Amino acid sequence: MTMMNSFPIPWRRLAALVCGLCSLSTATHAQEIARLYAAQAPAGSSYVRVLNPEAQNRRVTIGRNPADILHGNQKPASDYRVVDAAGDLIITLDGRTLPPLKIAAGGFYTVVLPPTPIQTPALIADATDGRNDLKAELRFYNLIANCDAALRLQDGAQIFSGVNTNQAARRSINPVRASVSGQCSNGANNNAAAASSLPPMKSGDRISVFLTGTVAQPRLSSQVDATAAYSGSR
Repeated sequence: MTMMNSFPIPWRRLAALVCGLCSLSTATHAQEIARLYAAQAPAGSSYVRVLNPEAQNRRVTIGRNPADILHGNQKPASDYRVVDAAGDLIITLDGRTLPPLKIAAGGFYTVVLPPTPIQTPALIADATDGRNDLKAELRFYNLIANCDAALRLQDGAQIFSGVNTNQAARRSINPVRASVSGQCSNGANNNAAAASSLPPMKSGDRISVFLTGTVAQPRLSSQVDATAAYSGSR
C-alpha cells in the first residue's frame, strides 16, 4: 500500500503543473484573440486626420471623435480617426463647423485646416498602396501657397522636388537618423527652412514632414503617423 500510495503525489503535482500551463496558454491565447478582434471600424469607414499649418493652438473635432488640440510647430497633425464616409465629412474648428467635404470609403485622408472657419479646407488623399513594412516611409507635404517645394537631407542630397501646394510626395527609405531641410525653389534666393531632425524611426513606420510658413520664411516639422483605435463612434 505504501508503495502504491507513493506514486499519486508526483502525478498530482504533474497534473497541477499541466493544468497551470493550460490555463496560462488559454489566457495568452485569449489576449491574442482580444488584440486580433479589437473593435474594428465598420464597413463604409475611412480614416481622416487634420493638419494645422498655423503657428497657434487650434481645437479640432473630426466627425463624432474626441477633440484634438493642434499646434503647427509642435504637433501639427492629429492621429488618423475613423469616420463614416457615407455622408459629408464634418469638421469643427474652434467651435465652428467648416464647409463639408466628400470622401470615399476605405481611404486615408489629410485635411489641411484653412486660416478661418469660413474657408474650405484642402483635402489630400494619402496613398497606401505599395507599402513595404521592411522599410520606413517618408511623406512630404507642401502647405505653402504659391510654392514649388523640395526636401533635402542636411548634407544636400535631394529627396523630393516639384511638390505643389497642398500636395504630398512619398518614398520608402531605410530606417535612419537624419536631418532634412525644405524650401520653395521659386522663393527669393531659394530660402530654405532650418534643418529639422526626423523622429526616430523603425521598419514599418510612416513619417510625415510638413513644410509650412511662407515662401520667404518656410518652416519644417515632422511626426510619426498614427491611427487612433476605433472607439465605436465615428
